[in-house]
Amino acid sequence: MHQVPDFVNTVELLRQEHLNAARECVTKHEEILRELEEEIERDCDWLTSFLYALKARLALLSDCYH
Repeated sequence: MHQVPDFVNTVELLRQEHLNAARECVTKHEEILRELEEEIERDCDWLTSFLYALKARLALLSDCYH
């Protein structure tokens, strides 16, 4: 079983903090809130994917030099 990288937990924390802040600040415009939530989700998913790709790339480079 693979261990989840620390950055996954960090991104999830960022996701929850940003979603909570959006929900606290945008209370009168449901459509704007929905769009903002979708954008936060999309950005956090992208960041997680990017960090996984970077981790894989660094592992390959590390293997080349050992």
